[in-house]
Amino acid sequence: MEINRFRGDNKPFRFTLYSDKKNNIRLPLNGLIFRLTVNSEKDPETTDKQIFTLNGINVDDAEGILEFRPTRDNMNIPKGVYYYDIQVTNITGDYDDTIQKDKFIIGQDISK
Repeated sequence: MEINRFRGDNKPFRFTLYSDKKNNIRLPLNGLIFRLTVNSEKDPETTDKQIFTLNGINVDDAEGILEFRPTRDNMNIPKGVYYYDIQVTNITGDYDDTIQKDKFIIGQDISK
C-alpha cells in the first residue's frame, strides 16, 4: 500500500493487520514490536540514505490496529518518491519479518 502525504503533514499512518484477511481475522499485536523505515532508495544495502524510522504504536491490540506517528520534522522532506518498509519483531527478539514494503510519496504543499 502506497503512503501519500504532503510535505510537513504529520497525520499518523494507520494500518489494520490481519492473520487471515479473507475471513476478516485480525492479527493480535500483543508481544509484537513494529518499525517503519523510510529510505530514498528502493532496495538500500546500507542506512546511508535512510530518511527516518518510527516505532509503531499498538492502538488496539485485539483488533490489529497499528499506528506510526511522524513528527513535522520527519515529514519536512523534499517532495518526491521514497520507499518504506514495516518490520515486525517478537518481544524477545527471536525474529524479524518485513510485512509491508511500498512507495512513500511526498507531494508539495501550498500552505507554509
